[in-house]
Amino acid sequence: MVVALKLKNKALKSIAILLTCFYITAFVTSFYYSLRAMVVSTTASDDNNKTINGHYNINILSYSQQDSLRLLSTGVSTSTGVTTEENSISGQDLLDWGVDDIDAERVWGGFEDATDARTSYTGYGITVAVIDTGINYNHPDLDDNYIGGLNYYDDYYHPTQNLPADHNGHGTHCAGIIAAEDNNMGVIGVAPDASLYAVKITEDGESISPTYLIQAINDIARKVYNREVDVDIISISLGTPSLPETYLECLQDVINNAYNKGIIVVAAAGNGGSDSVDYPARLEHVIAVGAINEDHQRAAFSNYGAELDLVAPGVNINSTYSDENLSPLYKTLDGTSMAAPMVAGVCALILSANRDLTPDNVTEILKITANDLGEPGRDNVYGWGEVNASRALDAARLYDCHSDRDGLNDALEKYKYHTDPYDEDTDDDGLTDSEEVTTHGTNPLDPDTDGDGLSDYWEVNHNTDPTTPDADSDYDGDGLTNSEEYLYGTEPCNADTDGDDCDDKWEITYNFNPNIILMVL
Repeated sequence: MVVALKLKNKALKSIAILLTCFYITAFVTSFYYSLRAMVVSTTASDDNNKTINGHYNINILSYSQQDSLRLLSTGVSTSTGVTTEENSISGQDLLDWGVDDIDAERVWGGFEDATDARTSYTGYGITVAVIDTGINYNHPDLDDNYIGGLNYYDDYYHPTQNLPADHNGHGTHCAGIIAAEDNNMGVIGVAPDASLYAVKITEDGESISPTYLIQAINDIARKVYNREVDVDIISISLGTPSLPETYLECLQDVINNAYNKGIIVVAAAGNGGSDSVDYPARLEHVIAVGAINEDHQRAAFSNYGAELDLVAPGVNINSTYSDENLSPLYKTLDGTSMAAPMVAGVCALILSANRDLTPDNVTEILKITANDLGEPGRDNVYGWGEVNASRALDAARLYDCHSDRDGLNDALEKYKYHTDPYDEDTDDDGLTDSEEVTTHGTNPLDPDTDGDGLSDYWEVNHNTDPTTPDADSDYDGDGLTNSEEYLYGTEPCNADTDGDDCDDKWEITYNFNPNIILMVL
């Protein structure tokens, strides 16, 4: 009996030790992930300390007014937009000028000014998460494309209201730009068959906790990883000029996490009219979008700067809307809030043409196919230019094609380098197009990139710089310029080309061939 009790006590002690180790491990793990989130609040009340489960342990923090984000529309214009009744009578969707201007209708309609989807490139099978005020999921122009969502705002303030219903209208407007349905009424979106995933983080849009945005992006990535939902694109039409470093680090962290899971993130550049893009659009792995008007000029309110990637229509944009009663409305709004979903919609069209493209591939396609505005090439006012859906779709289809097998895909040849995708050496200079653009930095359309009279091929094979005029230089100090060496066929970096101990200049001066060894008896 005594022996049995001793064994029992030892067993209990062992169990106690194991339980202690378990709790210590759990504590250390929890502490580590709390640090990983890089968000610490010393002033938050118990009510503000609610934890959202995900890849990181992120707390809802107390935040000051200047730390908050805002929606990026400038207000409702005088026009209230098309009504459902008007277009149900006419039997067709209204094609908003912005959707028309980026040539989205050419993609799904097949021709200019189309109002019905006739091709297979409609965004079908692609899901766009709209992080905003929610979506009016009963709106007749959105209901078939709505697939559900997340609700952080009401979940915290009104726990019984779980659906991400939009009592503001802003999120519904953005959603309609992306994917208003082709149903012969109302308006039609950039990608009319794309799926919409509503993520509600605000109601009034005036003061939005950055923690909600961080949570939303984090949870979307987690759900994609767990295969609970298949989100391909995140559209964000809110922002702020500045945030404390702790928020920025955590926000960049969750954006990186989404990017690594293949999710494209698009965000509005901001409405301050300043030369600096708002957060989160300013962050890495985010496509920053500014707004232009119908004259293809930067909208006066649109932010610009070195971080700007693209522009899209953002003035007088007609789309779906909602009010506090969830009425199915239409409104015309201005803002970079409207420009960002234009680009998100084009991303959906691109993926509908080539599902294997990565976020970097899609970003590159958007840039090389944009309509150049302002100064030639990229500039700080328009970025790479106005997004063009038709050209982008074409590039997406060509992206995996290598017609001439020179190492460059046909999309890059056609839209970035403007070379012949069926000719490995477009300028016939002896260097392949791929060698010129990826190795030597020369112009594949010009056999003499630096214009110094020496061909790129000769310079590359004689160790001179084909991108810097150096015809008058004498690299080997033999008294012959590079141009003269080119003429005589001698080495510009070797004073004695033929190795006969007589330098090239001397041999030429005395009518000897500097390329043949001079035999001295």
